[in-house]
Amino acid sequence: MTNIAIYGMTNKKNHIVKVTTKGIDSLKRSVLPDVDISNAKKFDKNYITDDKNQVLYIDLSEDTSTVDFYIDALDSTTSCNTIEKSEFNKLKFVFAGFQNADGTWNIKFQKLYPRYCFERAFLKFDQECNLKDPENIIILEQKTDIFYSGEDNKIYFYNFQKANSIIDLMKFYRDANKKDYEKLINIPFLDCSFDFQRIGQRVGKKIAQMLDDKVLEDENANLSDFKKYAKKYGREFTLTTDNKIKINSTEDLKLLFDVAEERFFTKERSKEKCRTNSYERIGA
Repeated sequence: MTNIAIYGMTNKKNHIVKVTTKGIDSLKRSVLPDVDISNAKKFDKNYITDDKNQVLYIDLSEDTSTVDFYIDALDSTTSCNTIEKSEFNKLKFVFAGFQNADGTWNIKFQKLYPRYCFERAFLKFDQECNLKDPENIIILEQKTDIFYSGEDNKIYFYNFQKANSIIDLMKFYRDANKKDYEKLINIPFLDCSFDFQRIGQRVGKKIAQMLDDKVLEDENANLSDFKKYAKKYGREFTLTTDNKIKINSTEDLKLLFDVAEERFFTKERSKEKCRTNSYERIGA
């Protein structure tokens, strides 16, 4: 049986580690299953979709720069250190590569969440049931969040927001347009005195996301709640004399985005306050 190396990205920028190895069939069956791309739809630059099972794709058009970092890591595996114990609970995602006959790579990624990393005693059944002492555990899902196909040079995924938290895909998201800026300016609790022509592309895309998500509309946006949430995480809006949020810089827009999209959170066990690039709705 052919073993495949599983790699991980820690919270240290561009720090890849070798996590373990696994038989290719077992890996596909238990952790990184194949993605059915037969009915994939082209990503329309907007991550809103009504069907969470719909596979979307981005055509890299012969430009693999988006995934070159991971291809290079797979091509030079000796440059990756084996994971250390201190790095275990800092893993952000895992990935594995499967090389094609033409030398290209197919790569599968799975995002990891802090809530799936904990220290627990557990029961394990081998020949009989045994109680195991507490160990550091990361729960892996049977899910491939991103599939990069070197055969057709496309990235396949289900949810743009989650995929973007693994690989930086923001350049493929839509840009804010004049209508978006006008809509933002007309939101009642905002005082926008900023020259939107000075906004960089990434911040413009954040504006587009907020408006696509409708997080600034009346039924979702409450100024008092925004202020309370920001204060909880050590942030504070600048307010005008008539109690509106003043937006006169890119930093103001970034804070508005983080608060409106609820990107701040508190870890359940350690109570550490953090910011996330992505979240996944769970439960009903």
